[in-house]
Amino acid sequence: MTILLLAVAAVAAAVWVAVLLSHSGSLTPGRRAGIVFALAAFQPLVVLLLSARTVEATGAVSDVSGTVRLLGEAMNIVMLAFAATLVLFPHERAGAAGRLLLGGVWGMALALFVANAFSPSPGSLRYELYFAVGFTAVVLGVPDRVTMMLWGRRVLRVIVAVSLIAAVIAPGWAFIGKGTTGYDRTIFGIPRLTGLSPHPNDLSVIAVLALLLEVGFRNGSRRTAVLAGTAAAACIILAQSNTGYVAAAVGLLTLVAARRASHRAMLAATGLALLAVYLVNPGLLVPRRLTDSSYVDSVSGRTAIWRLSLDEWHRHVLTGYGSNMYSPTYLSSHFPINMQQATNGHDQFVQTLADSGLLGVTALTAVLAGLVFCAWRARRVDGGLAIALVATFLTFGITETPLRVISVAAIPALVILATALAGSRDAETVAVTATAATLQPPGSDLAVA
Repeated sequence: MTILLLAVAAVAAAVWVAVLLSHSGSLTPGRRAGIVFALAAFQPLVVLLLSARTVEATGAVSDVSGTVRLLGEAMNIVMLAFAATLVLFPHERAGAAGRLLLGGVWGMALALFVANAFSPSPGSLRYELYFAVGFTAVVLGVPDRVTMMLWGRRVLRVIVAVSLIAAVIAPGWAFIGKGTTGYDRTIFGIPRLTGLSPHPNDLSVIAVLALLLEVGFRNGSRRTAVLAGTAAAACIILAQSNTGYVAAAVGLLTLVAARRASHRAMLAATGLALLAVYLVNPGLLVPRRLTDSSYVDSVSGRTAIWRLSLDEWHRHVLTGYGSNMYSPTYLSSHFPINMQQATNGHDQFVQTLADSGLLGVTALTAVLAGLVFCAWRARRVDGGLAIALVATFLTFGITETPLRVISVAAIPALVILATALAGSRDAETVAVTATAATLQPPGSDLAVA
């Protein structure tokens, strides 16, 4: 195994040297960024497909063999090799908001490194490192937002298609749970679709992102977009995630509101009317069985997880516990037996406080600020699509952890962050070009750069 890993490393190094020695060759920065994105996105999918799946309380657990693990690490090494050529020799700029976003991503990884240094049980940082390097390389190499969205849409279409096909031909693999009570509790009383992901909640995030790209990104065949959007909507329904339903509605409404002032006025008026009705008679909008439900009051049991996680943060205010915060060993000694399926903090803010403390939250704030700034600037060129993506991202962050970049869960984060940054950069380029055109002397035939 050691020999094979060294051989893969040598091949990766050779690829890197070849790229550096052939600046004018076929491996352009854009193509290298595409290779990095493809390897980062498909590596967890390949590992998941080639591994045996068992169902546990934490979700669909993959039993990864030594050969598959070696293949996955080899893909990561090659990804890092290509990424290094763009990180060390960037082709595109990030812009002010983009630099804030990039700094936040690297800051979160650094905060976890510091947390592990002081942790009683330090863990691995490889997922955070892979994500930071891959994300940086993609945004410094991808030429524009259209290319980025095309890449993201292709990957998401593959995940949605495989998940739905598996639901038909291999339902025992595609669905999880019994659709009854407890962890298996579902909305429709049937098992939840997990498909090509480790958990239905992860699939829900992917499907919502896929739906928004099909609706908001008008590039390519409209018939294909309608078919793919319908498939994504089916995945959202079958994954049976309450947060997924809310995030899809928030994203679609944001997209509509961002494109026309009349739509914004209509939505604002509707919202005020619903608020007035709720204040007068809440029962008209929210069934009593929901307001009186302990399940709803506890946010599907999440409030207990938040309380225990914040208790741990209080013991490590500055640095948090480290990346092993929700490991099986930690859960078995700190969480009650009926809550040991909690593999994360089920809230991005709580998760970051617990595993990397105030240092991590500072970096998280930079990520969110940079993301919002990038999306807001990108609205000039993408019709508000980036804003809609960020709105869903923030919605999922209330009950899930979209920046917990492990396995398939890293794909939505990579697509959303890179799309917002590339859109912001495109908008800045358009603004500079327009300004230069207005300053050009009348009658001048000079080309505007």
